[in-house]
Amino acid sequence: MEHKVLLVGPNRKIVGGVATHINILRKSLERVNVKTDIYELKDYSNKSKIFKKINDIIKIKSIRTIADKQYLAIHLNPSIYNGSFIKLILTLSRLRHENIIVQFHGGSFENIEKLNNKLLKWFFNNVLKKVKCFIFLSTDQKEGFLQLFPSLKERVLVLPNFIDVVETPLKKKFNEKLSVLFLARLVKEKGVLELIKAASEINEKDIIVNIIGEGPCEKDITALIKEKKLANKVKFLGPKFGEEKEEYLKNADVYILPSSWKEGIPYTILEAMKFRTTVLCTPQGGLKDIITDGHNGIFIKRDVENITYNLNRLIKSRPIIDEVSENAHQYLVENLSIDKAGESFKSIYLNSKRS
Repeated sequence: MEHKVLLVGPNRKIVGGVATHINILRKSLERVNVKTDIYELKDYSNKSKIFKKINDIIKIKSIRTIADKQYLAIHLNPSIYNGSFIKLILTLSRLRHENIIVQFHGGSFENIEKLNNKLLKWFFNNVLKKVKCFIFLSTDQKEGFLQLFPSLKERVLVLPNFIDVVETPLKKKFNEKLSVLFLARLVKEKGVLELIKAASEINEKDIIVNIIGEGPCEKDITALIKEKKLANKVKFLGPKFGEEKEEYLKNADVYILPSSWKEGIPYTILEAMKFRTTVLCTPQGGLKDIITDGHNGIFIKRDVENITYNLNRLIKSRPIIDEVSENAHQYLVENLSIDKAGESFKSIYLNSKRS
């Protein structure tokens, strides 16, 4: 029997984790005979901010007529930030469908200031009762939600991101120096400045660090590279997308994210694992749900001394890189492949409808 689901989320052509998720989810559902339509709640035009805000409101009001009974489920994809959460509440208040799924992406419920208001929290709780199933990327996200809305605990589950991964033989990388890649939004909480300081402690003949991304601490990065005289060792490359970004992931020995941010499961981590690039990251959020330290990734601290120690260890023991990266790739194949995603979400849609 053919089913159809309405996926509510951002434009699939924009750069971002939720858009990536929508693209992967759509592809995975096709493989299990579930068709999808996309409904964008946001105006992505170049018109004025006021016009776009008005259009966003119209889109929220119109979802009631769009989300009719032809759909097996309505699958909403908010992030856990103030604006996205309020938009979720407004959208749910308009919906009348019997099988609504909400999948939360990046962020933390600590970010949502309005949840400190008891009256608003009571109102939010009543609106959220419309939802048949809440999906979280990590155990931390789930627990943060249940501290606020304990009456909804029978409707929650944790499901990490999935990725399109092909099982291919191990291809060794022959970089003369340890090639380290930082690819993320450039905010101090991601640990990029600590990485640069750690690189300054390692011999130039042993390491090359590529920094890719954009964000508010770009000037701090360039100033620190200049101050430490690291131009030959640390390269700040700005933003990269598509195939160009993938080439850096494929060619790096190590992908590093020494973050103190409330991470979900960044797609860059999964992409690094896919391309057999050894992941060094802090045990934040969903990362500790999918990575076993020393097996399919290596946990580090957002600390210059610790980052320096772990990079030097890999410089001296290159076989660790091959072993950990191959384990990571195999973990994706067995647990987080696109085929697994289709089966998992189809089961959620059907079981939620029956409940």
